[in-house]
Amino acid sequence: MNMLKNILFTFAISSVIALSACQSNTKKLPIIGDKDIVEKVVDGKKVIDTIYT
Repeated sequence: MNMLKNILFTFAISSVIALSACQSNTKKLPIIGDKDIVEKVVDGKKVIDTIYT
C-alpha cells in the first residue's frame, strides 16, 4: 500500500511539472528607448537589424 502511494505521488508531481513546462510564455520584455530598423543585403539575402539608441 505504501509503495502504491509513493508511485501515485511521484506520478502526480511529475505530471504537474510536465504540464507547467509545456505552457507557453507570452510575456515579452519591454523595449525602453528609441530603435532604428536597418535593412541590408548580405550575400544576396535581406538582413534586418534593430539598433537601440
